[in-house]
Amino acid sequence: MKIILVIMVICCLVLTACQSGQQSVEMTQVIKCDNLIFKCSDKDCANQCGKLMSENNEKVITGLSVNSGKGCECVYIKYG
Repeated sequence: MKIILVIMVICCLVLTACQSGQQSVEMTQVIKCDNLIFKCSDKDCANQCGKLMSENNEKVITGLSVNSGKGCECVYIKYG
């Protein structure tokens, strides 16, 4: 039983040490919707935000339609 506890403690320490080097910051960016005829829905914004953020190796949390469908608000996590 003690061996299992020791192994769990070691694993926790290793995982904590690995994650401490990666700091993440939550950021928000509003991008203009290129679609002139149709309003951007939340689904369209999620796709557009996902494409934009994946190019920069960032993780999208939400992509929501804003400004009466004229833009997309991208909330994402930036690692660094």
